[in-house]
Amino acid sequence: MKNLSKALLCSIAVFGLLAGSVSAESLKQKSVSNDISVMAGVTYRDLKVSHSVMLLGTSFKLVSGADVVSLSPNGLVTGRSPGDAIIYAYKNGSLYWKHYIRVID
Repeated sequence: MKNLSKALLCSIAVFGLLAGSVSAESLKQKSVSNDISVMAGVTYRDLKVSHSVMLLGTSFKLVSGADVVSLSPNGLVTGRSPGDAIIYAYKNGSLYWKHYIRVID
């Protein structure tokens, strides 16, 4: 009986240690997944002059290429002249997507 009690207590202790390490691992994974959610998507796209594309998001910022594309407040991008442009799309105030656009003839 004494040996059975010791075996049971040892099993419980081992299980407790394993459960603790598993829960610590899940906390680590959760913190990593939270960091990943902060990262933005990236798109590389070719767009012809005078053609348009609609971007998704709630607000937009033309980082570079104001002479290359026009950007409307609702996310409509139109190619104006050959060159490269960068546009950031935000969703509810957080960076959501980075668009690298090359306008071609």
